[in-house]
Amino acid sequence: MPVETSTVVFPHRRHKGPGELKLVAKRYVPGNSNPDGPTLLFYHCTGSHKEVWEPTIDHLFQFGDGAGAHGLVREAWSFDMQNVGEAAVVNADVLSDENIISIEDWADGVKAFVASGRLNDHKLVAVGHSSGTCLTGYTTDCDGFPAIPYKAIVLVEPSISGREAYLENQEERQMAVDFMIKSLSNRRAFWRNREEARAFFAKRIPWQLWDSRVLDFNMP
Repeated sequence: MPVETSTVVFPHRRHKGPGELKLVAKRYVPGNSNPDGPTLLFYHCTGSHKEVWEPTIDHLFQFGDGAGAHGLVREAWSFDMQNVGEAAVVNADVLSDENIISIEDWADGVKAFVASGRLNDHKLVAVGHSSGTCLTGYTTDCDGFPAIPYKAIVLVEPSISGREAYLENQEERQMAVDFMIKSLSNRRAFWRNREEARAFFAKRIPWQLWDSRVLDFNMP
């Protein structure tokens, strides 16, 4: 099925930090776009980028291909956090160890983008993975920018916990965080070429479980 894609760079202010950031969003419109269908907003996990959702978006568009003249979905958007992927390039002049980008900054950008009117009259559905589920939560409050009025929310591997539940299991959770930090600190970071790097990841969990297209997106 033909899919029309386009990328938008959207400048926005930060309500809890200095200066301005740019949100980078990619739009996907299927050839059988349904004007009455939902518009899906995709939020990636930590360290990832907007394109990793493309196999999922493609699958959803294909799933609705037999739904008649129109499919099931109106369109989809996927958003980079401002310090990863294409967004890291367009924000390079403001990124630094002192100017740390938070999920709240990401939420500022997404909320400002929706409030700009680009998606007026769209039935918005959030699809967040891991830290993207945290972003989803931040976009439902009115702190700094209007809340996004989602029709539905899909949370994949949600890294969300209420304060009471967190405190009850604080020691266990801190051990998990410490283990993650240690693992990331010891992770290999250099290879002789992209082919060697891809072979390395393709043989190891979790990367060997990924759709091969997602791995390819991480090896441009």
